[in-house]
Amino acid sequence: MKTFKNKLTNQTRTAPTGFSFTTFFFMPIPQLLKGDFKTFLVMLVIAISLFVIPVLGVIGFIVMWLYYSFTYNDTYVISLMNDGFTEVQDDYSNRKAKRE
Repeated sequence: MKTFKNKLTNQTRTAPTGFSFTTFFFMPIPQLLKGDFKTFLVMLVIAISLFVIPVLGVIGFIVMWLYYSFTYNDTYVISLMNDGFTEVQDDYSNRKAKRE
């Protein structure tokens, strides 16, 4: 889990890293709740269009589902950094770095 802070607005956000279990189980709903509307709309449009095209429907949906489950957390971190957030070193990370 990484913590990000925007110095201009003084907002703080946390972002998990690695595989996104929330995306795996709930598909685009976590993106909507995080306020990541761009990714939410992209996932929704792709999912709807895959079901409109019967040949690609189920297989395409499964591929998209797994792709976003593996890549969403990194995409969210990149979008936070593009919005002006910078990573904050918390006490746990500092203690872990000192031990190594």
